[in-house]
Amino acid sequence: MREGAGLSSMRRAGRLGDRSHVPADSHGCPSCAHEAIGPAVTGSSNVLMNNRAALRLNDRGVHSSCCGSNEWAGIEGAPRVLINRRPAHRVGDKDEHCGGVGNLVQGSPNILIGNYCHGGTFPAKKTWIGIRLLNDLGEPVPDAEYELTLPDGSIVSGTTNAAGEGHHHGIEHGICSFRLRKHSVQR
Repeated sequence: MREGAGLSSMRRAGRLGDRSHVPADSHGCPSCAHEAIGPAVTGSSNVLMNNRAALRLNDRGVHSSCCGSNEWAGIEGAPRVLINRRPAHRVGDKDEHCGGVGNLVQGSPNILIGNYCHGGTFPAKKTWIGIRLLNDLGEPVPDAEYELTLPDGSIVSGTTNAAGEGHHHGIEHGICSFRLRKHSVQR
Protein backbone atom coordinates (compact mmCIF):
# COMPACT_ATOMS: atom_id res chain seq x y z
CA MET A 1 0.00 0.00 0.00
CA ARG A 2 1.34 3.42 -0.90
CA GLU A 3 2.07 6.12 1.62
CA GLY A 4 -1.03 8.26 2.18
CA ALA A 5 -3.42 5.48 1.17
CA GLY A 6 -3.83 3.75 4.55
CA LEU A 7 -5.83 4.44 7.67
CA SER A 8 -2.79 6.07 9.27
CA SER A 9 -3.28 9.04 6.93
CA MET A 10 -6.93 9.44 7.95
CA ARG A 11 -7.83 12.46 10.10
CA ARG A 12 -10.99 13.37 11.98
CA ALA A 13 -13.29 15.67 9.99
CA GLY A 14 -13.63 19.26 11.21
CA ARG A 15 -17.12 20.58 12.02
CA LEU A 16 -18.75 23.80 13.13
CA GLY A 17 -17.78 24.40 16.78
CA ASP A 18 -14.60 22.30 16.66
CA ARG A 19 -11.63 24.20 18.08
CA SER A 20 -8.30 25.40 16.73
CA HIS A 21 -5.28 25.98 18.96
CA VAL A 22 -2.33 28.31 18.45
CA PRO A 23 0.50 27.88 21.00
CA ALA A 24 2.01 31.36 20.43
CA ASP A 25 -0.30 34.09 19.11
CA SER A 26 1.78 37.26 18.82
CA HIS A 27 0.94 40.83 17.80
CA GLY A 28 4.01 42.64 19.14
CA CYS A 29 2.31 43.99 22.26
CA PRO A 30 3.65 43.55 25.83
CA SER A 31 1.35 40.60 26.67
CA CYS A 32 2.39 38.59 23.55
CA ALA A 33 3.00 35.85 22.71
CA HIS A 34 0.16 33.90 24.28
CA GLU A 35 -1.74 30.69 23.75
CA ALA A 36 -5.23 30.90 22.19
CA ILE A 37 -7.98 28.38 21.40
CA GLY A 38 -11.46 28.72 19.99
CA PRO A 39 -14.28 27.26 17.85
CA ALA A 40 -15.06 27.37 14.14
CA VAL A 41 -17.98 29.73 13.46
CA THR A 42 -18.52 29.13 9.71
CA GLY A 43 -18.92 25.93 7.71
CA SER A 44 -20.79 24.38 4.82
CA SER A 45 -24.44 25.42 4.53
CA ASN A 46 -25.49 22.07 3.08
CA VAL A 47 -22.97 19.36 4.12
CA LEU A 48 -23.35 18.06 7.67
CA MET A 49 -21.08 15.79 9.70
CA ASN A 50 -22.61 14.53 12.95
CA ASN A 51 -25.42 17.09 12.37
CA ARG A 52 -22.91 19.95 12.31
CA ALA A 53 -21.71 21.98 9.33
CA ALA A 54 -18.59 20.49 7.70
CA LEU A 55 -15.43 22.62 7.81
CA ARG A 56 -13.59 23.56 4.62
CA LEU A 57 -10.51 25.49 3.62
CA ASN A 58 -10.95 29.20 4.52
CA ASP A 59 -13.81 28.60 6.98
CA ARG A 60 -13.39 30.92 9.95
CA GLY A 61 -13.28 30.71 13.72
CA VAL A 62 -12.76 32.86 16.79
CA HIS A 63 -10.39 32.26 19.68
CA SER A 64 -9.90 33.36 23.27
CA SER A 65 -9.19 37.02 23.88
CA CYS A 66 -5.92 38.45 22.70
CA CYS A 67 -4.70 41.88 21.63
CA GLY A 68 -5.60 41.15 17.97
CA SER A 69 -8.80 40.42 16.10
CA ASN A 70 -9.39 37.05 17.88
CA GLU A 71 -9.98 35.29 14.56
CA TRP A 72 -8.63 32.28 12.69
CA ALA A 73 -9.18 30.66 9.27
CA GLY A 74 -8.39 27.19 7.91
CA ILE A 75 -5.41 27.38 5.53
CA GLU A 76 -4.89 23.67 4.84
CA GLY A 77 -7.19 20.81 3.87
CA ALA A 78 -7.59 17.41 2.21
CA PRO A 79 -6.35 17.91 -1.35
CA ARG A 80 -8.76 15.42 -2.95
CA VAL A 81 -11.79 15.57 -0.64
CA LEU A 82 -13.86 18.59 -1.59
CA ILE A 83 -16.88 20.03 0.20
CA ASN A 84 -18.62 22.70 -1.87
CA ARG A 85 -15.53 22.71 -4.14
CA ARG A 86 -13.22 23.48 -1.21
CA PRO A 87 -10.83 21.03 0.51
CA ALA A 88 -12.20 19.44 3.69
CA HIS A 89 -10.57 20.86 6.85
CA ARG A 90 -9.46 18.18 9.33
CA VAL A 91 -7.84 17.74 12.73
CA GLY A 92 -4.16 18.63 12.37
CA ASP A 93 -4.69 20.88 9.34
CA LYS A 94 -3.15 24.35 9.70
CA ASP A 95 -5.11 27.45 10.72
CA GLU A 96 -3.94 31.06 10.41
CA HIS A 97 -4.75 32.80 13.70
CA CYS A 98 -4.61 36.60 13.94
CA GLY A 99 -1.04 36.37 15.29
CA GLY A 100 0.33 32.96 14.36
CA VAL A 101 -0.24 29.53 12.85
CA GLY A 102 -2.10 26.83 14.78
CA ASN A 103 -3.98 23.61 14.07
CA LEU A 104 -7.49 22.26 14.30
CA VAL A 105 -7.47 20.14 17.46
CA GLN A 106 -11.07 18.86 17.64
CA GLY A 107 -13.08 16.87 15.11
CA SER A 108 -15.67 14.20 14.48
CA PRO A 109 -15.32 11.08 16.63
CA ASN A 110 -16.37 8.83 13.73
CA ILE A 111 -15.85 10.57 10.36
CA LEU A 112 -12.33 10.25 8.98
CA ILE A 113 -10.98 12.00 5.88
CA GLY A 114 -7.76 10.85 4.26
CA ASN A 115 -5.18 12.16 1.85
CA TYR A 116 -4.98 11.21 -1.79
CA CYS A 117 -2.67 8.43 -2.91
CA HIS A 118 0.78 9.83 -3.70
CA GLY A 119 1.61 9.72 -7.38
CA GLY A 120 -1.97 10.61 -8.33
CA THR A 121 -3.18 7.03 -8.82
CA PHE A 122 -5.92 5.20 -7.00
CA PRO A 123 -6.35 1.46 -6.50
CA ALA A 124 -8.19 -0.31 -9.35
CA LYS A 125 -10.86 -1.60 -6.96
CA LYS A 126 -14.29 0.00 -7.42
CA THR A 127 -15.89 1.95 -4.60
CA TRP A 128 -19.21 3.56 -3.72
CA ILE A 129 -20.60 6.92 -2.66
CA GLY A 130 -23.50 7.70 -0.36
CA ILE A 131 -25.28 11.00 0.17
CA ARG A 132 -27.71 12.14 2.85
CA LEU A 133 -29.75 15.29 2.33
CA LEU A 134 -31.18 17.11 5.37
CA ASN A 135 -33.23 20.30 5.59
CA ASP A 136 -32.43 23.24 7.87
CA LEU A 137 -34.17 21.45 10.75
CA GLY A 138 -31.97 18.37 10.36
CA GLU A 139 -34.82 16.30 8.89
CA PRO A 140 -34.33 13.97 5.88
CA VAL A 141 -35.39 15.32 2.47
CA PRO A 142 -37.04 12.46 0.52
CA ASP A 143 -37.66 12.43 -3.25
CA ALA A 144 -35.00 15.05 -4.03
CA GLU A 145 -33.62 14.60 -7.54
CA TYR A 146 -29.86 14.94 -7.88
CA GLU A 147 -26.96 14.36 -10.25
CA LEU A 148 -23.52 13.01 -9.50
CA THR A 149 -20.61 13.65 -11.83
CA LEU A 150 -18.36 10.64 -11.39
CA PRO A 151 -14.54 10.64 -11.56
CA ASP A 152 -14.65 9.41 -15.18
CA GLY A 153 -16.85 12.40 -16.16
CA SER A 154 -20.06 10.42 -16.55
CA ILE A 155 -23.23 11.71 -14.91
CA VAL A 156 -25.68 9.58 -12.96
CA SER A 157 -29.03 10.71 -11.65
CA GLY A 158 -30.80 9.63 -8.51
CA THR A 159 -33.61 10.43 -6.12
CA THR A 160 -33.25 10.37 -2.34
CA ASN A 161 -35.18 7.70 -0.47
CA ALA A 162 -37.48 8.24 2.53
CA ALA A 163 -34.39 8.70 4.76
CA GLY A 164 -33.04 11.41 2.41
CA GLU A 165 -30.29 9.07 1.20
CA GLY A 166 -28.89 7.91 -2.13
CA HIS A 167 -26.20 5.29 -2.81
CA HIS A 168 -24.18 4.47 -5.92
CA HIS A 169 -21.89 1.43 -6.09
CA GLY A 170 -19.24 0.23 -8.53
CA ILE A 171 -17.69 3.60 -9.32
CA GLU A 172 -14.04 4.48 -9.85
CA HIS A 173 -12.02 6.06 -7.04
CA GLY A 174 -11.70 9.84 -7.29
CA ILE A 175 -13.65 13.04 -6.89
CA CYS A 176 -17.41 13.19 -7.41
CA SER A 177 -19.50 16.36 -7.72
CA PHE A 178 -23.05 16.54 -6.34
CA ARG A 179 -25.83 18.81 -7.67
CA LEU A 180 -29.49 19.03 -6.72
CA ARG A 181 -31.72 19.01 -9.81
CA LYS A 182 -34.90 20.11 -8.11
CA HIS A 183 -36.49 19.74 -4.72
CA SER A 184 -39.02 21.30 -2.43
CA VAL A 185 -38.61 21.13 1.31
CA GLN A 186 -41.74 21.22 3.41
CA ARG A 187 -41.43 22.78 6.85
